[in-house]
Amino acid sequence: PRARRGVGPPRRRHTELSLLAAEAGMPAEAGAGAAWTAHAWGPAGLLFAGTDTGRVVVHRPGAAPSVGVLLLGAVGGLAADATHLVVGGRDGRISWHTLPAAGGTPSPALFALDAGAPVASLAYAPGFDQLVAGLASGGFQRVEYVAGWAAGPLPQEPVPDEQAAAMLVVSAGP
Repeated sequence: PRARRGVGPPRRRHTELSLLAAEAGMPAEAGAGAAWTAHAWGPAGLLFAGTDTGRVVVHRPGAAPSVGVLLLGAVGGLAADATHLVVGGRDGRISWHTLPAAGGTPSPALFALDAGAPVASLAYAPGFDQLVAGLASGGFQRVEYVAGWAAGPLPQEPVPDEQAAAMLVVSAGP
């Protein structure tokens, strides 16, 4: 027998997707004429936004933004995990900061490393045990936490450069 037209499984209906946009203005503390350069989501709905004036603006749901972390150059990349914000600067430094307490800003740098070129982007691996830094030179740097630090918590207080060097392994390429 012949199949009749229109008989068969129901057609799928396509629904429209609506997006809600909210404008986030630049706080005056970010500097006159500042522009957004990098963004990263953090825990509890925090949104970190880097600027070309070297500041990181923290946006909290339902609260006014706060400004912190002054770099020597523009922010090139941001990445956040459950306890730290990592900031990559166009000055070539990658620095680790504790996440802000309610109403506060990220801490001053706890430890840092030299990426060898201006940082253009940062991204964590799914397990948060390594980080890739895209460089303005076109290359990449892979930053891995050594075995003792990969499973345990990173420091919450500033550490000497020697300790930071023992915590991180830096290699070229993703």
